[in-house]
Amino acid sequence: MLLVMWSDPTKVPEIVLDQQKCDYWSKRWSGSKELASLPLDSAVRMATLYVRGLIQQAQYLPMEIRVARFCFENCPDLREMQHEMLTAHLRKLSEIFAPKIRQQIPLDLFDKNAAMNAALAKAWGEIADSRLPMIPYEATGYLEKGEKLLAVIDSLPKNTSENHVKTVDSWAGELGMSSLFGWNYTDRIQ
Repeated sequence: MLLVMWSDPTKVPEIVLDQQKCDYWSKRWSGSKELASLPLDSAVRMATLYVRGLIQQAQYLPMEIRVARFCFENCPDLREMQHEMLTAHLRKLSEIFAPKIRQQIPLDLFDKNAAMNAALAKAWGEIADSRLPMIPYEATGYLEKGEKLLAVIDSLPKNTSENHVKTVDSWAGELGMSSLFGWNYTDRIQ
């Protein structure tokens, strides 16, 4: 991941949150029916965690897909371990569909999270030549959204920080999250 992010050490990208927009989303989600059973201060903290987590997911999941593909292609001795790890990871991610969990997450957040998880499931399904990772997302209607996000990565195949930023920005646009952050670039050679 560092090799991609530092592909141009004179222009290393870092996400900068638009705090005002993030606070707006936190406030909106803290008032949702899914968080209504919590005391207000707890609902606000939970919603703030949701906003930050969603931004982190948009930032790191495309990189996780790129790294999974790279490792599979270039490290055949690790394929069995990679299969075990990613299968367990995807099983954990699909727990969001459990009614108890689903009922605690605002729908807008749930949709964005599930679409990104579907992109990872689709990517791993293609790598592992298996439909199993995609089944929960296909059954719930999120696979198509995940395929759109995955297509962005496929359209920018070179593993550079510039393509990573373009991917994250495209995902954010597709998910309606563009206003939540911007980018800061630092020169790490100085």
